[in-house]
This record gives sequence, structure tokens and C-alpha cells, in this order.
Amino acid sequence: MSTTTATAAAPSSTATAEIVMQEEPFEMNKEFEMPSWPLPSTWTDASAVSSAGVVLYGSPLSPPTNKIMTILDFHQIKYTMNPKVPKESPYKKMPILVIGGKQINDSFIIARVLASILDKAPYTESELQGETMSTRGLMLALEAEVAGSGEEMRKCGRAAGGCIGCVLSCLSCCVPICGFSKKIKGAFPGESDISVREYSEKFAGILGTNQYFHGQEIGVSDLSLFGVLRAFAKADNAALQVFMSNEIVGNWYGRVKEQFDAKNKQ
Repeated sequence: MSTTTATAAAPSSTATAEIVMQEEPFEMNKEFEMPSWPLPSTWTDASAVSSAGVVLYGSPLSPPTNKIMTILDFHQIKYTMNPKVPKESPYKKMPILVIGGKQINDSFIIARVLASILDKAPYTESELQGETMSTRGLMLALEAEVAGSGEEMRKCGRAAGGCIGCVLSCLSCCVPICGFSKKIKGAFPGESDISVREYSEKFAGILGTNQYFHGQEIGVSDLSLFGVLRAFAKADNAALQVFMSNEIVGNWYGRVKEQFDAKNKQ
């Protein structure tokens, strides 16, 4: 799903690939719904997805976009970034992922589709629980904490730099006063009202004794959550530190970061 609060994120590698959007009738999934069309049989692994041609529509400053970038980067899938919604698309929220001309909407759904390809299996029940909690709860709770503090907004501005950084720094004086924090929490009443610390405990409970949310090996569900957190890490937002204060979650984050950094050095 898409969100409105901009937060600093780490840069991603991109590649050039010309994509021709599919012809009408426009075939795409609705928000919160898996595609009704079967995935092409040629989408067997990361290499095949890269070969099909990939475009990610969204901003690196957006946590939901950043989580998709993280999944693609870890699996070394080549893609281009486009900050604007495709003109021909009736769906106007971002991120949008286009693979071989086929459009997949909503970061919640995009992650699930990528898991079925890259993990060779759909999300388990616990992974789906975590993805839902991350997208509809934790991400909004983190954004609400940032939007409610002028200092946290200024951190994002300094991390983003450039014109966007200046805008965020200027907004740091008015955004907390305008009540954007409450508006963000109202997106999913009940889920986004839970504190960041409570979410940390919930995720620790899902992880249990496993090394990763995917099990004993890293999976798309781990990269998805890690990608959301990366969007707040560059700015060193205080809310992220609260989430990481849980020892189980903090150790998990360290393991995923180590693997992600190693992959991106290759």
C-alpha cells in the first residue's frame, strides 16, 4: 500500500530497461488483492524477472517503495526507477511494480508476489501476519512518530538533502502542528494506534526462536520489513531506535543488515 509521509531512505542501485506497458484491456490487481491473472511461467527466479524488464514507480523517500527496492536490490534484480505514476494506469498510488509490462499494485501485494517467485513459495501464515502488521500498522506508527516531531522531520530533511531536504526541513515547523500524525494513525483504526514499542514486542513474538521470519534462511518477508526500517535508519529517527530496543528484533535486524550489505558489495 502507499503512504503519504516522506521519510529518508538509503539510495538504491538501478539499471536501464525500456518497458512497454501492456495494452488495453488494462490488467492489474486491485489494492489489497492478489492478481487475478496467473503469473507468467517464465518468472522462475530473479534472473528471469530481470530479463523480463522491471520498472519501479515510486520515491526512495517512501517507506513502502523502499521495501520493494530492498527486495529487488538483495536479489540483484535490475530495474529502473520512475518517480511518476504511469500515465496510462488507472491506479494512481505508488509504489507500482511493472514486470515485463504487467503491472502489480500495492507494496503489500508486490511483496507477496515477489515471495512466490524468489522464495519459491507463498508467504506462510506467520509471514503474512508480519507483512500485514508491518504495512498496516508499524509503518504508519513510525511515520506518525516522525510527523509528530519537528526535530524528527528535520532529521529526515538533513538525510534527504537537496531540494527535498529543504522542503522537509521547512515543513518541520508546521507538520506537527497541523495534526498529520493523527491523520496517519487514522488510516487503519486500531492497528495504527498501537505504539512502536508494542509492535516491536509483537514482531519478536512472531520471530520466536527462528533466525529469520522466513525460518532459518532469509526470505522476502525479512527483506520487506528490513526495507521499511531502512527508510527510517538513514535519518536515525528515534522511533526506529525504540523498535530496535527489543533484543530479539535488534539481533534479527543485525543479521539481515549484514547479509544485505554483503550482497550489495558484490
